Amino acid sequence: MSSSTNDLLLETLDDSGTPPRTRIKDAKSAREIYHRLLKADEQSARNRAAIDEMFAGAPPYDDAELRATGQAARANVNFGEADALLESALSGYVDLLSSVEVLINFKTKFGDPQERLDYEDTISEEITRMLRGWNSYTPNWLRLATHFVAHGVGFTYFESDLDWRWRVGGWSDFLIPRKTLASESEIEVACCSRVMQAQQLYRFIEDEQKALELGWNVSAVKKAIKDAVSNSPASGGHSTDWEAIVREMKSNDLYVGVATSSEIKVVHIWNVEFDGTVTHSIILRDDATDKEDFLYRRVGKFSRMEQAFTIFTYGVGVNGQYHSIRGLGAKIFTEIQTSNRLRCQMVDGALLSSSVILQPANEDALQNLQLSYFGPYSILSPGVEIQERSIPNMSTSVLPVLQDMSRLITNRTSGYQASATEVDTRQKTKYEIQSQQSDRARLSTSALSLFYDPLERLFREVVRRVCRRDYYPSEPGGDSVREFKKRCFERGVPLEAIYQVDLARVTAVRAIGAGSEQMRQLTFDEFSQIAPAFDEFGRQNLLRDRVAARIGYANSDRYVQKPTSESRPLMDEKFANLENNTLMAGTQLPTYPNDNHTVHAKSHIAALSQGVNGLNEGASDIATVIPGLVALLEHATLHIEAQSADPTVTEEAAANRKILSQLTEVVTNGAKHVQKLNEQSANVASEPGNSDQQSALASKIEESRVKQRLMMEEADTKRQIRMADAAQERAFKDADKAQEIASGV
Repeated sequence: MSSSTNDLLLETLDDSGTPPRTRIKDAKSAREIYHRLLKADEQSARNRAAIDEMFAGAPPYDDAELRATGQAARANVNFGEADALLESALSGYVDLLSSVEVLINFKTKFGDPQERLDYEDTISEEITRMLRGWNSYTPNWLRLATHFVAHGVGFTYFESDLDWRWRVGGWSDFLIPRKTLASESEIEVACCSRVMQAQQLYRFIEDEQKALELGWNVSAVKKAIKDAVSNSPASGGHSTDWEAIVREMKSNDLYVGVATSSEIKVVHIWNVEFDGTVTHSIILRDDATDKEDFLYRRVGKFSRMEQAFTIFTYGVGVNGQYHSIRGLGAKIFTEIQTSNRLRCQMVDGALLSSSVILQPANEDALQNLQLSYFGPYSILSPGVEIQERSIPNMSTSVLPVLQDMSRLITNRTSGYQASATEVDTRQKTKYEIQSQQSDRARLSTSALSLFYDPLERLFREVVRRVCRRDYYPSEPGGDSVREFKKRCFERGVPLEAIYQVDLARVTAVRAIGAGSEQMRQLTFDEFSQIAPAFDEFGRQNLLRDRVAARIGYANSDRYVQKPTSESRPLMDEKFANLENNTLMAGTQLPTYPNDNHTVHAKSHIAALSQGVNGLNEGASDIATVIPGLVALLEHATLHIEAQSADPTVTEEAAANRKILSQLTEVVTNGAKHVQKLNEQSANVASEPGNSDQQSALASKIEESRVKQRLMMEEADTKRQIRMADAAQERAFKDADKAQEIASGV
């Protein structure tokens, strides 16, 4: 039975060309639409059920049929290949949960550019915390990924236009007309079956006045709840009066806890109107009463289908239609069933070949069958003969077919998981290993890209709902939104920055490596080689991401602090600038292991260059400036030595050493010149005839000269020792690297 849009009971234009107010006339028509779609999906539903049974471990043969034909002893085992393939394919999607620090890149139109960056970072972090704090987030994510991988299509939908929390369904829940192109904008009508408990349905009408305004038929909902309670096995002896039911619900009566577990089967229906808006209706799935009515209906509720639900599709199928899309289950079903049957035959053959076949001559011989042992001899009872048998050679008849099935399964699952590589015992170079890792990880990239596009649409709809100005705590999901806004406000984000969301620029954060740990490590290794080209913010993020890849972002702050903003200098830069002032006054300062040596080296070299330029241009007094430049030079040398030990900034450290060598020559020559001037002044002060003031001045100059000479000698000695140690350490590292390259690793 076809279920194209033309076959459905949708209202159309009248003779005058006037469109109807809504295309679904009444609840009876809505229910008929649902049942027609359900009827058209029967064969597909049976196929999906067989696939689900395969993943669940159903054996390849029907046990009842085997028993009926006297083959109950045959091996009938599902060896779990399909389930293992599904678990392997899902691992990449599980990795997406923890491999990113934030899930959503929030964008706002509020504030100046500098403030906007800070607001966006904070809101992104807090909305991610809200999502991950939702107790259904992880289960929903895994259910969605399972539907997406196993059957090629997964659905997310919103049960209420007020709630930001989505639900997940599959083809067993959703029905759309056949021959519909794979795009939400192409869908004219969609149905979703849902089983609710009485207490869940009651929450929508608890505030009856507001429920009526939103489109709920309060009397119809009350009747559905009363029917569910009265039909429950636990309802005996309890009142089915509405007021009594409400009292028991609100008092958490034990009976209500049992009664509300009664199933209320409803159907959500979304249909596109002639003006392009989308109407949302809810009906009872099975209503035997004469007067049928909607439980909920709101005409033109959404501006487009994407606001009601999002469909995750693994491609567009063979003809671009939803029902032609196939997932992992359909692609491997035949091969898995064949593989299971062949393996069962191998088990039967092994049991048969390892046993002794006896043939009794008659029934008496069978009843008297026994085996007696006399020392080294074994004696069978009379009338029993050992039969010779010819067992097929499984290694030549079955194993080649099994190997071919395994190859076919690998080929058909190449888009869902990394392919197995052949065992290679030879030593490989680093680039060969990286190439293999890249090839294996690349196979899952296309699938994850198909997953990310609808995920971005889903997150945008979530952000649109969360950023409503009139989202009250009493509404579904309102408590979480209130806490989210409160945390943002406490961190300095004005609420207007949340309300003025730039929805078109909101994106889902894509995980590095596309869900593959090997690809993520390979990416980090490549980035480490070009890290000197990054600014300090980029290098800091790279280091933090590498740490988080091992221990998670929650623990990475213990080792690497997250940069606050691209345009804001790091704290180390501020400290380095303050140190420049102190060092130029001639005061020595120590370095610390947790200093960002790259930032300090850059700042100190800039200050040294500025001081040297002042000397060359004659803008500074050499005797006044040199002591500070000597102290700054020694301090900068310590940072550059520490920077040289960091493999991620090797090239930048080498450039800094070259600049430092040039500056050292200028500062050393200047210090020698100052020393010579001091010596001349001391000689003049020692000549006869000078006044007492000259004697005092000469004494001070001599004292300063001795102190400066000692300081310079000490600094020069320390610098030479450290430079020698650093050179020796680099030589050892170069030797180890040369040996590693020579060995081909």
